[in-house]
Amino acid sequence: MAVSGLLDRGVPPFPRYLLYIKGGILFLSVIVLILAAYSTSVQGDVPAEYSSGVPGYLIFLTLFTWITYGTSTAIETIAPHLYYRVVVLVVYALSVILWLTGWAWSASWASYTLSFNENYRVDNKGGSWSTFGSVMGACAGLGALTWAFTLFVFGLFCQTCLKSPGVSSVGNIELGGMQKHHQHHQHHQHHQHQQQTVYPAQQSYTTQSVYGIHPQRA
Repeated sequence: MAVSGLLDRGVPPFPRYLLYIKGGILFLSVIVLILAAYSTSVQGDVPAEYSSGVPGYLIFLTLFTWITYGTSTAIETIAPHLYYRVVVLVVYALSVILWLTGWAWSASWASYTLSFNENYRVDNKGGSWSTFGSVMGACAGLGALTWAFTLFVFGLFCQTCLKSPGVSSVGNIELGGMQKHHQHHQHHQHHQHQQQTVYPAQQSYTTQSVYGIHPQRA
């Protein structure tokens, strides 16, 4: 069954360019982390009641991304026999959902803060709503690009796994083939043995027929 390819074990034959796409995801997440950390310092200059949880969420998301794609790539290279596809499927799907939430949330706050007028500006430490909104807009753009890459990786992962059986499936197929070959070999040997065996009555009758000797009737 094709779906078993997603639930099996073993690294499918991914195209080489997938590694570069994963590297792009990690690179973009580093930039998002820097911007999120900077927006946290900017957000400290605005009233607490208007603070946003987006920077903290983006920091968490970048760490999750490093663990997800870094660990999966390391296992592919170092220990492919420990590559459980169902686990990778779940974390890749979560990555797609989390990045979609991240860039949409960032875009929402960018639109919200940039719509304020100059009366909301805070210049105590050089920070302002407009600066925070600009940083959130950059995070939204980079996050949308990262989300597109994660979606592509997820789709390619599913497609490749469905076309390539894992270690367990291949082992079961080979074992079944060996069993069928052994059974066929045993049946062939048994059939040859039956053909070569001559029963005593048939042997006696054959011998008598050759030499023209016929049993006398009583």
